This record gives sequence, C-alpha cells and structure tokens, in this order.
Amino acid sequence: MEVIEVTLLFYKAMEAFKKDAERQKQEKQQTESSILQKKK
Repeated sequence: MEVIEVTLLFYKAMEAFKKDAERQKQEKQQTESSILQKKK
C-alpha cells in the first residue's frame, strides 16, 4: 500500500513537471517570436 501511494505521488509530480516544462517552452518561443517581430 505504501509503495503504491509513493509511486502515484511520484507519477503526479513527473506529470506536473512535464506540463510545466512544456508551458515554459511555449512561453519562451512566444517571447522569441515577438522579439523577432519587433526587429522587423
């Protein structure tokens, strides 16, 4: 029982980390594209 709970917590943490990483990557791309548009 304990092991299953820890595994679920770990899995949830990994999922949250992946989502956060994806969100940061998208924000970075948006920022870079807006900077490029301002230079034109």
